Amino acid sequence: MRYRGVIFDFDGTLADTFGWFKAAVPGMIARHRLNPVTDAEIHALRGAHGREVMMRLGVRPWQLPFIASDMRRRMAQDAHTMGLFPGVAEALAALHAKGVALAVVSSNAEGVVRTVLADTQGLIDHYACGAAAFGKDAHFRRVLAKARLKPDEAIAIGDELRDLDAARAVGLAFGAVQWGYTRADALCAKADHAFAHPADWVSLLG
Repeated sequence: MRYRGVIFDFDGTLADTFGWFKAAVPGMIARHRLNPVTDAEIHALRGAHGREVMMRLGVRPWQLPFIASDMRRRMAQDAHTMGLFPGVAEALAALHAKGVALAVVSSNAEGVVRTVLADTQGLIDHYACGAAAFGKDAHFRRVLAKARLKPDEAIAIGDELRDLDAARAVGLAFGAVQWGYTRADALCAKADHAFAHPADWVSLLG
């Protein structure tokens, strides 16, 4: 088996939360006095790095923890309305059955992650949630240590350029999903693997 472990992002990778996020953006902008964006700009920004998005919105570094806390709190209130992408539950079960170590590293709260995972939460061996927007690499290292895996024995799977950057910083291979927050054309060309469906995870690690 090429990879003995998989570290998943959550929002946009396992969970279909972009619709909720898009609906929450106007309120977030108003509460934190950020620069407004149109729907067309949101589409364009889905091809940009997270840091570029922050610059376009006018987010100051000191605001990031407050915005993240605000969004996590509001997402927790609506977690019961969210779900996994089709095929995710089955793919996680198949990987678990093959003995692959599974982890979730997310900037979202663990309670939200577990609520949305529902019956599949027990398939995840390691949770590292509440990561800073651009601090996932430290969480990747902790998960690898807990799982007793070397970087070349695991793969990070996500939907954003910051996920890719964090994986590269740790020496992990990166797999890009084609259905997440970042447009596939902006992400997949830079990844080691690209996935059109969760079942592809099982094919790669089979």
